Amino acid sequence: MDSQRLLWGDRQCEVCREELFCEGLFCPTCQREIDKLLYPVASRNEGYLLASMYHYDGLIRDLLRKMKFQEGRYLSRFFAGEIVRFLEENEIFAEAVSWIPMHRRKERRRGFDHAKDLAVETAKMLDIPFLPILRRAKPTRALYSLTAKERIGELKGAFEAALKEDERLWLVLDDILTTGSTVDEAAKILQEATIVNFVFLVIAR
Repeated sequence: MDSQRLLWGDRQCEVCREELFCEGLFCPTCQREIDKLLYPVASRNEGYLLASMYHYDGLIRDLLRKMKFQEGRYLSRFFAGEIVRFLEENEIFAEAVSWIPMHRRKERRRGFDHAKDLAVETAKMLDIPFLPILRRAKPTRALYSLTAKERIGELKGAFEAALKEDERLWLVLDDILTTGSTVDEAAKILQEATIVNFVFLVIAR
């Protein structure tokens, strides 16, 4: 038996299904395609830091859709590893991890919250606490179909703070950034609750 097969077993690339003879989920070709989409961006919006890691395109778009809609929950471990690497490279020393939550009805319907999965896996890798700091107070329509102005109106009152007056540096995770309306509203709620040390990190925008 080939020594590589003995070492790694019968494994396939998550994208192209080619046989794998290395660690990780992807063959070298697909990993290079993923790496091409790396585009770290950080901006300071209304007193908070917002960062992203990838362009929302190509294989990253496909993998996020799979994690979100096709029971690809295990992909949260891959993206959590990327999150940890991003934090280390940018010297962001989070003290607790949270996420932008779904409404409980939507979570029950889907069976899981992919952003929560990301937060759980990231907190494990960083060995720091994982806690909700936001609650989804009301259900909202799918935002991708709305204009920027409609999104702002739809999100008003969508969140409540689950904690108050916490001084730790929080890492708050989500998968995709489009207009930024969701994180703007979430940031406003956290600031009103005197939680002022937080960084929003999304996988792609």
